[in-house]
Amino acid sequence: MQQDTERPRHEPVTAQRRIIDSDSHKLVELLSLVSQPEELLPMIALETANRLDCDAVGILALGSRQAAMLEGFELSPALRRWRGEAQAVDDTLAHRLLWASKGEFRDAHLFPVTYGGTDLGALAVLSRQETELDHEARRFAEGLARITGVSLELARTQRGLVRAREQARLARTTLERGEPLRMLGEMTLGVSHDLKNILNPLSLHLHLCSTILGDGEPEAKESIAEMTRVVRRGIGLLARLKTFGRGPGEDELEVIEDPAALVAEAIRIAKPRTHVGRGPQPIEIEGDLAPTPPIRANPAELVSAVVNLVLNAMDAMPEGGTIQVSTGRSEHSVVIRVADDGPGISTELQEKVFEPFFTTKKRTGTGLGLAMVKAFMERCGGRVSLRSTPAVGSAFSLRFPLAVPTDPVSDRSP
Repeated sequence: MQQDTERPRHEPVTAQRRIIDSDSHKLVELLSLVSQPEELLPMIALETANRLDCDAVGILALGSRQAAMLEGFELSPALRRWRGEAQAVDDTLAHRLLWASKGEFRDAHLFPVTYGGTDLGALAVLSRQETELDHEARRFAEGLARITGVSLELARTQRGLVRAREQARLARTTLERGEPLRMLGEMTLGVSHDLKNILNPLSLHLHLCSTILGDGEPEAKESIAEMTRVVRRGIGLLARLKTFGRGPGEDELEVIEDPAALVAEAIRIAKPRTHVGRGPQPIEIEGDLAPTPPIRANPAELVSAVVNLVLNAMDAMPEGGTIQVSTGRSEHSVVIRVADDGPGISTELQEKVFEPFFTTKKRTGTGLGLAMVKAFMERCGGRVSLRSTPAVGSAFSLRFPLAVPTDPVSDRSP
């Protein structure tokens, strides 16, 4: 049981040169037979077993505090899965390998696997009887250990390149998707400024009307109060529209203690549309608003998202129908669901409905409604999903993470 790391001190330089040349030739030969560097490892294990006439060979990776078997030849399943504490390629590691073999092997020769002066692991030569490796055998094993170091480094480099390519692909995709949103943000800077100049005075006039009415006309005062809330939501949305396509700062999200109340507000805002331009069969909105835990979101955007989904459902049912809006909890999420019994959405279009500027409303649609809903959900750390069956209807679900994660208790999911 030895760690074979030393060469004869007086080995001629020409002999060392032949060893290096032999290593290079063998590496080129092996590399020509594989498409991935990792595929060299079983070949190295087999070549070692054949040339050294041993009973088994293992290739180990060495971490900061642990070694693990990467590949092997004639190893038991237990040794192939072996990992254990190790800080160096030494007799202690050899003893642990023999102990893990449960008496199958009695001798272990370890050859350090290095690259650029860094210890990467070991080439383990295992025998059922105590053996001595002659100088030529040790030299050959050392050469294969060097090849193993190169192959491990090549594999590491290749994995890094694959990760870099994937990161570049994701970054490119993100930029391509985000560019229309950035352009939209720039385009709306001027428009939102002009609209705010209209909405702010309107808010003041509504306040003036409420003051003039005094305590009389309670229905009119309630209508004015509702309009005031809508105007304020609109002003808040205009401010957010300028940053469409960007994530908000942490201070732009608020803890919403009662999400169902905002959903109820969204239903009130959308309800007047149920009778506008409809035939004898108007649209009915049914609310099933169960209490939910708090979430973190922008209140104005939450109301706008639900209104968007409700209005889309109305547009999908020109002949009338029913829209069901519900709130509930599912595991660690709060779910807001808007479902209709309209014609549904085909599978092909379901993959596109959240893309910016995609619309099926040829004359009236901008293709931004669902894209804004999706962007809003991403800013909240949640997600929006769609389930639709042609001729049956569609259901959009907004899933928000809980503001304060808790253990699930008698969840009610819409």
